[in-house]
Amino acid sequence: EFLLKPKGTVFFIYRISRLADIIYGMKKYNLEPKRLKIIIPHREKEPTAFIIVGQKGLKPGGLVVEKPYVIFDEPGKYSHEITVMYGKAQVISKDELFKGIKRECDFM
Repeated sequence: EFLLKPKGTVFFIYRISRLADIIYGMKKYNLEPKRLKIIIPHREKEPTAFIIVGQKGLKPGGLVVEKPYVIFDEPGKYSHEITVMYGKAQVISKDELFKGIKRECDFM
């Protein structure tokens, strides 16, 4: 509580099962929840985590629940939002990863 200046911002990432506990704890220590984003591993799965942003000493209310992060559109393929966030990174299989290395070693 003493490490954050008035109107300072704090971010937490927790398992979804802890959401009520975190909001209660934030309120207890004068941290007002202002933004909440749910994290879903796959479109057809249940949420697993959340990101919550709070500010110290602000008036109560005004929590904005944002569109959730969906990590994968399909197995092995990041969603568009995650791809944009991390650049052009794609999940590849172990075989794809070592295919180029194996070809280079075949000439020896």
